[in-house]
Amino acid sequence: MIKLETKRLLIRDHIEEDLDNLFDLISRPFEMRFIMDLFVVDLKGAEENLIISMRGIGKQSRKHYFFAIIEKETSKYIGEIGFTVLDENSSGKLLELGYFTKREFWGQGLTTEAAELCIDFAFKELDAWKITTGCVKENIASERIMIKLGFRKEGDLKEHQSVNQEWKDRVLYGLLKSEYKMEA
Repeated sequence: MIKLETKRLLIRDHIEEDLDNLFDLISRPFEMRFIMDLFVVDLKGAEENLIISMRGIGKQSRKHYFFAIIEKETSKYIGEIGFTVLDENSSGKLLELGYFTKREFWGQGLTTEAAELCIDFAFKELDAWKITTGCVKENIASERIMIKLGFRKEGDLKEHQSVNQEWKDRVLYGLLKSEYKMEA
């Protein structure tokens, strides 16, 4: 089981007891408005999501690294962060970073803090050579996090993602291991 820690956060593989917290987050229309493909209306949908999140735990050929973000001081569940392995060869892995958190934790730097630790982990432990990420262009807060993390803008996709039956523009960002400043 993967467990990562910052001063304020525990970032860990999922456990079965995360179901209610995960459901609470991914059933919130406001928080999920830009990633409606993860939005659920019932506990069964959240359970399916949790099963996918837990499927690769402990396996060498893991394709998904989805983690719960927990506030250490209060043990409160904050949200989700993780990677999908998009490609892999002898030079390393291409990973896609994703994150989403409960609204009451926004604006405190917690998502950025969690992402910094996960990026460090990806480059040091997962043999990543590049991490990509992106968001609907309207999601300015998420794009701001990407910039703070040192990601470089790599593209603008016009009317690329469907959100509530409307085509939205998407921005793409990337970060190469060779450009990332890792702490020893």
